[in-house]
This record gives sequence, structure tokens and C-alpha cells, in this order.
Amino acid sequence: MTNQERTTAEEILKDHDYIVLTTFRKSGKGVTTPVWFVFTNNKVYFYTFKKAWKNKRMKKNPNVEFAPANARLFAPSKYTVIGKTIRGIARSLAEEEAKEADSLLRKKYGFKYWIFNRLQAASLRGKNIYYEVTPKEVPNEQSSATLG
Repeated sequence: MTNQERTTAEEILKDHDYIVLTTFRKSGKGVTTPVWFVFTNNKVYFYTFKKAWKNKRMKKNPNVEFAPANARLFAPSKYTVIGKTIRGIARSLAEEEAKEADSLLRKKYGFKYWIFNRLQAASLRGKNIYYEVTPKEVPNEQSSATLG
């Protein structure tokens, strides 16, 4: 593959507010959820709630897929994938790293990040768990990768 054929994760995610993150059950079946994210230093950072099923799935299987998507803050299940799917490896962040990820997300999303977190805290979903995803496979221009 030549450099001209390769599209970077940064180019794919540029100017997007949401990604859809696919985590995998024991059976191998993918479960896709939209999340807010920040892309920096060739890594994707996002958070979920301690009690979220995706958190439990990523602990058992760190292989994930993600793609940019259109989603709405209060209707996240109504999304459209609007870019290429990228494969990656997720890892949960230690406390100091999590603080940095939280700061980056707060900077990107501003007031709506604060509001959303307050609403989620009120719903008793538990503490935020922050993740870093290292992209491991970026499709080339001819790829027609889909979420699965």
C-alpha cells in the first residue's frame, strides 16, 4: 500500500463530534454505541460509565472498531455512520491519564460535556472510565469497511 492510498485516522475523524464504537461480545458479535471522543497524538480518547456493558466487553476483549458518525446528544441511538471504520486496541486509563483525557474532552465539548455528565451521574450509571484507543488498521481509499 502506498502512502497516497492510505488515509490516516486523523483525516477520517477530523471535524467530527461523535464516533460509533463497536465492542465485541464473547460470541464475536459487535455492539455499536456512539460516544464523544478526542483525537490527539494518533490516539482516540473517550469515556464510558463503569456500569456500561461496553466497559465490561472491552475488559474482556480490547479489540474495537470505530468510525465517525452523526448523532444527537439526547437521541444517541439515532446515528448515521459517515466515514470509514478503523480497527484499534482499547485500554483503560490510570487516574492521571484519565484526568488528562477528561480535560481534553471538556475542552472540546464545553458546557454540553458538563451538562451531560451531570445528567448521567444523576442516573446512577457510576463513575466515568476513560479509554485510549490506538488505531491499528486504517482502511485504504478502496476499502468499504462496515461496522459489524
